[in-house]
Amino acid sequence: DQARGLDAELRMALFEMTMDHPLSALDRLEWLRSSPTAVSGAVEPGMRAQEDLLFLLAESYYRLGMRESFRATAASLDSAAPTGRYASVIAAQRMLDAYSRGDYARVRSLATAKTAGDRSLISLVSGLAAVQSKDFAAAHAAFAQAQEAGGDFALYAQYMDALTTAASDSSKRASALANLQTLSENNRGAFAEQVRLSAAQTALGAGEYAAAASLADGVPQTSGAGAQALLTKAWALYRGGNAAGAA
Repeated sequence: DQARGLDAELRMALFEMTMDHPLSALDRLEWLRSSPTAVSGAVEPGMRAQEDLLFLLAESYYRLGMRESFRATAASLDSAAPTGRYASVIAAQRMLDAYSRGDYARVRSLATAKTAGDRSLISLVSGLAAVQSKDFAAAHAAFAQAQEAGGDFALYAQYMDALTTAASDSSKRASALANLQTLSENNRGAFAEQVRLSAAQTALGAGEYAAAASLADGVPQTSGAGAQALLTKAWALYRGGNAAGAA
């Protein structure tokens, strides 16, 4: 029973993926892809089929960093099931892959083409690509959409929107700095520490040396941003005339 056999093997591959064994899953999936049932694309009600196979293959390649194979398989999946159950997940991963390669035009075209999926993530990555392309108006619009969509990426979109404001218009650095300070005060952990560091760097760039030193001083030296915060504080003290403190 080839259909049931394919279904069982795909479920085993899914199990291997969830157990964080993508290489074992890939070995199984590449063998399955050559099977007559998988090639035919036959579908039986309630059973896993070609669409599931291509999705799990793409996920295995993605997790293993085999990005060329991921892109080829994702394209096959998009061709076989452009509006299928996995389309939104693959679209987001294709955007992240394009962004990591510096293909910002591709990121923005994918964001425009796909309306389903995690809108917060899609809008965020689209905004980041717009920043890299120095299209600040589009970046602000994308970050606003990410915030409206909510979810895990809304806060990061708010953070990036403030940084974009500071980078694109020196006359608005004060408002960007105020937004960063508020964001750092209303949150905790590594995210808040990174935002506070960015606020200190923004204040330094605006010539507000006392504020920059104070903000940098609020980042714990033991945190991931601690060393950069110390350096920012040193520059702020030096430019503010306190050479001894900077040293």
